[in-house]
Amino acid sequence: MVPVTSAREGRRSAPGVRGHFACGLVGLGVVLAVFLTEYGAIVSMADDAFGVLSSTSILWLFVTAWLLLWLGMDMALLQWTR
Repeated sequence: MVPVTSAREGRRSAPGVRGHFACGLVGLGVVLAVFLTEYGAIVSMADDAFGVLSSTSILWLFVTAWLLLWLGMDMALLQWTR
């Protein structure tokens, strides 16, 4: 687990709740934009690969992509604010 504050600088250099929330919101927007522009290709790929479970796989892909992007952006924010 990554500490949010450093021992040397205290809370002044930490991104805080707003920074983490902004990373999640921007990540959600990016993933939503990609899914909306590529929805046809995603649905056809999922339907060919999973058949009946295509909607479940699309939702799983959406949530996984969002969480990975959110965590990546959050880690970059924490490294940048150090």
